Amino acid sequence: HVLTATTYSKAVLRVAAEQVCRARDRVEYFPAYELVTGPQAPHEFYAADRRDVTEQAVAVVMGALFGDQVVESEAKDPPVVESRSDGPDAQTLSQAISNAECDEVMMDWRSDH
Repeated sequence: HVLTATTYSKAVLRVAAEQVCRARDRVEYFPAYELVTGPQAPHEFYAADRRDVTEQAVAVVMGALFGDQVVESEAKDPPVVESRSDGPDAQTLSQAISNAECDEVMMDWRSDH
């Protein structure tokens, strides 16, 4: 099934990325996939077909990566990304997502045992 295959392939790629990060001091994993697919992601991050991500999702991910802020225009144009310095850096954002995921796994485990 496509859901199982997608989950498996993402897990394999994530493990490979983690191995590279651990082997190289100057390499870090940026959780772009998790920002779009995680439970914290808004419904609007996907197009009506629920397969394609929206320009809003791309703008938010790129803003998180580069420490920028997404500013919505009133027109139907894509979001504009403006630089800011007060946002979290990629490592802080990645750590926050990891902590949230770990908390959820522990809550699920506790409810099963």
